[in-house]
Amino acid sequence: MDLSIEGNYSHEAIAIAIFIAVFGIYTLYTPELFESAKSLVLESTNRGHYIFYNICAIGLVYSLMVGWKKHMMLVLLSLSGLALVMYIGHRSALAIAIAGCVYLQFRNKSLLKLKPLHIIGALGMILFLAVYKSIYLAVKMGDFSAVKTRLTENPLMDNAVIGLEQFLTFAHLDFVVTYDYSLPCSNLWNIPISLIPFMDEFVDVSTCGYNTQVQQVFFSAYRGGVAANIWAEFYAIFGYAGIPLVVLAIVGLCKALEYFMNRIRSPLLKTGLILSIINLTVYIQRKELIGGIVSAKRVILVVLLVYGLAYAVRMLTPRKLRPA
Repeated sequence: MDLSIEGNYSHEAIAIAIFIAVFGIYTLYTPELFESAKSLVLESTNRGHYIFYNICAIGLVYSLMVGWKKHMMLVLLSLSGLALVMYIGHRSALAIAIAGCVYLQFRNKSLLKLKPLHIIGALGMILFLAVYKSIYLAVKMGDFSAVKTRLTENPLMDNAVIGLEQFLTFAHLDFVVTYDYSLPCSNLWNIPISLIPFMDEFVDVSTCGYNTQVQQVFFSAYRGGVAANIWAEFYAIFGYAGIPLVVLAIVGLCKALEYFMNRIRSPLLKTGLILSIINLTVYIQRKELIGGIVSAKRVILVVLLVYGLAYAVRMLTPRKLRPA
């Protein structure tokens, strides 16, 4: 699939920058997000904040698609926003943005053509994201002596293991298969409703949520969140047949998104579809299926909102100054 872009889409870049600025200010003026208690942060997070988290990732991937050297201000604005999101305590926005950039760079390249520098860079970024989790609370509290102690006195790999949720995520599948656990109920049947825009609040995903049911059985002594595991979810619903089913579900959704990506010209809309694919392939590994679909839907809704603003910017621009 060719993702090369022809034409001038500066109106889209302007719209993205406006969204980052407006919702960035809104986020800065939400003091609860800067508290150290993550439960309070999550309770205080609303749609406006989700728009900001997503638009920062969109801005970075969009800049790379249309030429980052020509959109350096948007790159810096997006990176500043992603840094703020990291400070608040969410690593996922940066991880998804980086995965989107990797998708752009290597979508049509063989894995055999990867250079050692690419692999080192990927491992370095994973290590950074993992280590940051072990120090982010101290950073947020301004306790930089604790940050220094953690980084200098603890072995680097110990800090990395603390931040690598994959060990906990793999434990889900281990326990579910070992004990042949079956979910009493599932959120799969809520997926059609969740696809409808702005219906998230009307869908009860907690009662039959995979995380809610599994945590009290296998992780009852664990005080923090334990995320989820889509493979364990499908095994706990369908048994071994769930493994090929989840593969078919993810591949089918991504093929549908790529179908639309091949038929649109707007780099902004393409960016939204790319990040939706990342949510359904990479980020979904720590979610249940409905969570991954809702995350992908949010990206698409944000992109459509920005696209509407971009259209308005284009129409308000004097005809002789409009991009061709």
